[in-house]
Amino acid sequence: MSRKSTEHICKEFFQKAVESDRKSTEALGNVQEAMRSTDSEVRSEGAKYDDGKVRYSLVPVDVLREVARVLTIGARKYADNNWKLVPNAKDRYTSALMRHFEAWRGGELRDPEMPECLHLAQVICNAMFLMEMEKQEKGEPS
Repeated sequence: MSRKSTEHICKEFFQKAVESDRKSTEALGNVQEAMRSTDSEVRSEGAKYDDGKVRYSLVPVDVLREVARVLTIGARKYADNNWKLVPNAKDRYTSALMRHFEAWRGGELRDPEMPECLHLAQVICNAMFLMEMEKQEKGEPS
């Protein structure tokens, strides 16, 4: 896969994620408006307005644990949040993401350099790093 197509794939992925976040923010505004109009109503049971909010309960716990394992081992190996200081980070993390993805596609589940870590967890970490860098470049809050 050429570098250009890899960058294109990553940019498309992150653009979709940013658009999804924007839509969630708009939906939250609609819910807040609805809440203001119903606050004066008498309720017989409790209410919780979470339509349009991010549903963290949908994130698979085991996957999150594997991602946290990669970050923990990386912090032990380098330093906490060292990934933020790497020169040419976008190119390097894009390459790392693709190396781990291709290793997984080739049938290798675990990273031989970090046998405690799954390649797909490494892919997710690299994608998170790239996404955070993209947000920082656009001046968006983390």
